[in-house]
Amino acid sequence: MASPALDVGNVLGHYRIVERIGTGGMGVVYRAHDERLQRDVAVKVLSAATLASDAGRKQFRQEALTLSRLNHPNIATVFDFDTQNGTDYLVIEYISGITLDTKVAKHALPEKEVVSLAVQLCQGLEAAHKNGIIHGDLKPSNLQIAADDRLKILDFGLARWMPHASELGLTVTATATQLHMGTLPYMAPEQLRGARPDVRSDIWAVGAVIYEMATSKRPFVEPTTLLLADAILNKEPASPKFLNPQVSSGLEKIILTALEKDSSRRYPSSQALTFDLQRVETGLSPYIVAGAAEPSKSRRMKLSLVLIALAVLIALSVGGFWYSRRAQKLTGNDSLAFTARADSSDTTLIGSIIPPPEKGNAVKIVVEGQKGETSPDDLGRFKLAVNGKAGDRVRLQIYVNGKMAYDDFQVLPGPITVSLFKPN
Repeated sequence: MASPALDVGNVLGHYRIVERIGTGGMGVVYRAHDERLQRDVAVKVLSAATLASDAGRKQFRQEALTLSRLNHPNIATVFDFDTQNGTDYLVIEYISGITLDTKVAKHALPEKEVVSLAVQLCQGLEAAHKNGIIHGDLKPSNLQIAADDRLKILDFGLARWMPHASELGLTVTATATQLHMGTLPYMAPEQLRGARPDVRSDIWAVGAVIYEMATSKRPFVEPTTLLLADAILNKEPASPKFLNPQVSSGLEKIILTALEKDSSRRYPSSQALTFDLQRVETGLSPYIVAGAAEPSKSRRMKLSLVLIALAVLIALSVGGFWYSRRAQKLTGNDSLAFTARADSSDTTLIGSIIPPPEKGNAVKIVVEGQKGETSPDDLGRFKLAVNGKAGDRVRLQIYVNGKMAYDDFQVLPGPITVSLFKPN
């Protein structure tokens, strides 16, 4: 069912329609004027099909409420969500400029610009991930470039409620339940297999976006839906340097790591990806903070695990994520990285410090107010039980040589990404 047609001059609430500026699967987007605050806004009028069920409408309202609490310079701000005469509409910040797909349509971008935009994308995404929000439909047309070259992420959370499948390059459902959606050329392999999008699914989409900025081509360009899906699942993308010799080796490593088919081999967080991008931006080599598993045999190259960054990847047996509130810099000579696993009630953190602390350096991991603490063994491995239930806050602390290197609250039950970096 199509979105209700609005003419110039129509009013929704106190928003007067000025012009139609876009159309998508979710509905139609208009530029409107907020007559109370005297500013232009973007109004997305949602189609009746998008919010056909009461449950879908209720969840979408909750999503809008969550997004309205996000405040980050690289995320379009949500101002309002309302209904008028059966027409549901979302009001967001109006951003003049062009979408990234328009910017990269004719030629690749210079690497300096690619990295700058990619860092902004990751920083905005990290803010969302810390609030438990997975985009699930990152693509160049959802990224707006403002006049001051600031990147803004659009349409957080909207795609999961779209109840229709469509042609190649448009938003499609991945399962019959319509819970798993995205845009086919930017959908991670696990999404195509019917898994719910998570942090690393967004990382895959970021890799696809960076690939396109650096080469002006998508990672996979097969002409039909079936061939494209098969390529995403089973083939490796062409080398970015082959398509554009100006791409540095460091940026190519970052792109290909983000595009690993096995999510455990991708960056564990957008924060870790940002760290490597910033190293490339300053002329340094990336550390490739990825999983410890070997890459696919078809790639036939080993990822460097000389990690000075601390990255935490926690995979839950029941789903959900912990998100770190902050990262601090270590003042000692050690750098740490650990992964952890948790269940829904009796939580156990299982991790590895990479590289293991040098002999003579003491590392202690504790949860304040609970019995027990742990230190890594000679191989850097550790295990720590944490008691709690969903919604509990626990205070995780890490000490190096008696000095606190990390101190933050985590919300159970689910993973956090924490990065502690040793000074260069």
